[in-house]
Amino acid sequence: MKLALFAEGVGPAEAMIIDNAKANGHEVSIFRPADNFWLTFARGRAPQVHPQVFQTIATLPSSIIRRTEIQRALETLEVDFVIGTGLAGASVTAATVAGPSASVLFRGDLDFSSARGSLSSAFQMLNDNGTRIFLDDEFEMDKALGKGSRLPHLLNPRPILGRSRVLARRVGKHVGILFDPQLSEESIDIFVDNLKAVVGDEVDEITPLAISSLYSRHEIRRKNSLSDNLHSRLGQFTHLVFLGSSRDAGPVLAALKPDWDKIAVEATVGMRGLCERIGFTNLARGVRLVQVTADVLHQPETDLGDLPPAIEDSSNEVSRDFAQELFERWAKPVSWDYEELAALQSDQPLNVFYSVGSLSDDSSGARPQRVRNMAREMEKLGPTIRMFSTGNNTARRSRLVSQALAKGRKAGVFYGENSTSPLAEEDVLEDLVSTISKFRAAGGQTAWFVRDMHWLEEKFDIWTDSKRAALVRSGRRELERLESVVEVLAAPSKDSGEGFNEMLKEHNHQAIDWLPLPPGVALENVPEGRTAIKREGTTLLYAGGIGDIYGMDNYLEAAAKLAQEGYFLDFVVRAREVDSLFARLHELGLKDDSAVRIIHADLENYIPRTELCIGTILLDSDYARFAFPYKTMSMIERRFPILTYADMSIASFVEEASVGVKCERSVESIMDGVKRIESSDHNFTFEEAQKLNSWGERLRSVFQS
Repeated sequence: MKLALFAEGVGPAEAMIIDNAKANGHEVSIFRPADNFWLTFARGRAPQVHPQVFQTIATLPSSIIRRTEIQRALETLEVDFVIGTGLAGASVTAATVAGPSASVLFRGDLDFSSARGSLSSAFQMLNDNGTRIFLDDEFEMDKALGKGSRLPHLLNPRPILGRSRVLARRVGKHVGILFDPQLSEESIDIFVDNLKAVVGDEVDEITPLAISSLYSRHEIRRKNSLSDNLHSRLGQFTHLVFLGSSRDAGPVLAALKPDWDKIAVEATVGMRGLCERIGFTNLARGVRLVQVTADVLHQPETDLGDLPPAIEDSSNEVSRDFAQELFERWAKPVSWDYEELAALQSDQPLNVFYSVGSLSDDSSGARPQRVRNMAREMEKLGPTIRMFSTGNNTARRSRLVSQALAKGRKAGVFYGENSTSPLAEEDVLEDLVSTISKFRAAGGQTAWFVRDMHWLEEKFDIWTDSKRAALVRSGRRELERLESVVEVLAAPSKDSGEGFNEMLKEHNHQAIDWLPLPPGVALENVPEGRTAIKREGTTLLYAGGIGDIYGMDNYLEAAAKLAQEGYFLDFVVRAREVDSLFARLHELGLKDDSAVRIIHADLENYIPRTELCIGTILLDSDYARFAFPYKTMSMIERRFPILTYADMSIASFVEEASVGVKCERSVESIMDGVKRIESSDHNFTFEEAQKLNSWGERLRSVFQS
């Protein structure tokens, strides 16, 4: 088969396609759409672009002139099948190629905001002209729907597995950090510092390396394969860690199959899906990733040599023909709304997870963490379709659910969550309500979690009267419509439910029997053993926001006094809040104190300086008093004893679960609470609390039968 690859750039992902195509006897020509330049061509002279129309072609990618010129070039090369990769290559392929072609998007190709005009235009061109989109997994399909995709969504073929070892086998350890170029330098530094803190002198060197740098279009002219480059660029390392999600991570990880015993991967949403597809298991998040990396480093050296090709070929994973698989998937007839979702390929009861906001790897706030973890538990429960209010997701996914139920598919469980603000679009709400009604009629169980009702608060003065009135109308409509169709309405805690009912009473709405559904513990992210920097003493940790809505004057005054007694103070806060915190600490004489650390990491990446780290949840405001802070469970996840006020809604839970102590709202009582936690009289039962309060248990509490 004669192939043409349309690609804006040539990275490891494109190199995998090119190498595999050549290995399977295909001819490959490579075209760069941005400047109408053929990087390579399979036969004869390079197809020429008419010089007078070059500028028009470059600026009007879907013009008749350009389509004509590109079609002429493809006929000259006798191309049978065109593969367009990346948003630029995929969109130009869809708009200009008349014959067989596939628009292929890899991880991250859809990670852009609407403010990126050129990328938004490219996606619109693909949406208007394409016949289907090939994507890495369901997470990427979610993103496509979020941008309004009207095309069928099919899975890319799995990345091709490599057959030979790349990493060095020697006593001295050199760890390479292959990172997503979109990751911040600070995120990379935090992981490197944490790894050094845990493994110490066991590692000779740690070197970060952008994964996209492992292959470029210049390698095409040098006739280097991806395997050649991996040996030359990665052969110096004994171990690797993949950080973040990128378009190139899948092809590179697959190519390193014989070295998987020396590799750890960050369990981002995207990488988790990839690893499940190819069978890789050494992955985790946060501090647990540091520990998994340490475990990999501690494994004894083996010298098994290359994997026997006969064994690899018996599973057809090394000699698979990526382009041929793609061609066969392209030729498969599908309906316009088709999506290659695992839940629709199964005959088990169908589950549905709904969230207003889509999945993300953000761990800086409670909402994205809760959505991510609850969605993960739903997947463990059984085949699950995810629905979100972004783009046309609700309309398309509700259609798929309705079709499956109409064909006799048994309904399992439906779980949904609202956002901090009511749904603004009535059609989205009605699609959602209709889906839940059909789901319940098919015998499914249904539940809806209400995060908060601040839109009913009289005291909020950030809105105009008309804006607030519109929010109240939307919020009441959303609650009333959902209350009419779901069996269970859940709130963050018992106190939250009581507070909701008080606000509803003021609007003549009857009280609701709320199911308390606080955040949970992600057992797979629980660190094993010690993770502290080896130092004597006690650390007091504050993690969260800084500002009047939280209030922490009592704690700061107590902390200042305790710092004088040798205690360490750590503050895990957002970067934008550092100046406010510095100013407050300076008032207390702590700004330049060596005992104080201000850290911008997410709590899941935080490592304390001492073995005993006390998690303080001591907030002065009424807003915090009746909340169930997400960090409560994060502290339990990390085995940090909790100190909280006796009148906060979490106090009874903390005491009953034996994961901390409570104190009164005074500086003296806070200091006394710290000393009580330090005493040997307290035997905290974190392991039991983690199991009893896992996300799995939270889900079981909703759907008990």
